[in-house]
Amino acid sequence: MNRPPMLDLHEEYGDIVRIGPNTLSFGCPEAIKDIYGAGKAWDKAAVVRGRTAKTLFSSPDIAWHNSLRKAINPYFTATAAVGYEPLVDKTINVFLEQWDSRFADKEGPDGVIDLADWLLYFSFDLIGELTYGSRHGFMESGSDHQGIISFLQHFAVYGSILGPSPFWDKFLRHNPMLLWLERQGLYKGSTFSLGPFVGKRMRDRIAQDKKRKPDDEPKGAEDLLDKFLKARVTHPKAVSDQEVLSLSLTMVLAGAETISASPIITPDPFVNRIEELTADALLWV
Repeated sequence: MNRPPMLDLHEEYGDIVRIGPNTLSFGCPEAIKDIYGAGKAWDKAAVVRGRTAKTLFSSPDIAWHNSLRKAINPYFTATAAVGYEPLVDKTINVFLEQWDSRFADKEGPDGVIDLADWLLYFSFDLIGELTYGSRHGFMESGSDHQGIISFLQHFAVYGSILGPSPFWDKFLRHNPMLLWLERQGLYKGSTFSLGPFVGKRMRDRIAQDKKRKPDDEPKGAEDLLDKFLKARVTHPKAVSDQEVLSLSLTMVLAGAETISASPIITPDPFVNRIEELTADALLWV
C-alpha cells in the first residue's frame, strides 16, 4: 500500500515538520483544534480561488466566515438531520431498486457489483437530493454521470499540488485566455459541470417560492437549498445569492466524497474483525 510521504517525515522527525520556508506540517490531532477551532485568529494561506464565489473552505476573511457559519449552523445539527430522513429514504429506495433490476438473480459478471463505484453513485445522488431535492442521475445511469466524479478526482489532484500556489494557477487552470476561450465555447476547461445546473436550480426555486401562496400545501421535506434561501432572508448581510450558490456547490464537492469514503473498509482489518467475531461466537457454542 502506498503511504503518504508526510507520514514517513513525521515518523522520522516528530509531530511538527518544516516542509518549506514558511510552511509547517502538523502530525498530531491536538493541533486541529488549536489551528482550526472556533475563535482562532490564524490567517488562512493563499489558495487557488475561482472567479465566482468565496467559500467557507477557501476564504481567509474570518469575520465573513463566522457570520456565514452562524447563519447556517442550525441546518447541520442532529435535530435538523432528522428532517432530512425522508430524502435519505427516497434515495435508499432508488439504490435498492437499481440493484434489484441490474444484479439480482444474475449469474457471472452480470451479477457482480462494484461496491466502491456504487457507493459513489449513491452518495452523489443522495447529496443532490439533500441539497436541491433532485438526484444527479448516477444510479439511474449506473455510471459517472456527466463525468462529475472524474472532474472532482482531477480537481482534487490539481488542488493538492497547485492549490497553495495561486501564482502558477493563473497560467494554468485560471489562465485568462483559456477562460475567455471557454466562455466562447471554443475550449472545454475548468468550469465545474454542475455549476450551471445548481445555478438554474436556485433560480427556479426562487421563482417557485415567489408563486407560492400562504394557503398552498407544504411541499414536503425541506432540502438544504430551501434552508439556504431562508437564511438569505433572515441573515441578508451574511447570505446573498452568491453564498447560496457557493454553499450548494460546496455540498456537492465535499459532501458526496465524504459520505462515499466513510463505508470503505480495507481488506485486512475487515478480515481480522470477522475472525475476531467468529472466535468470540465460538466461545458461546
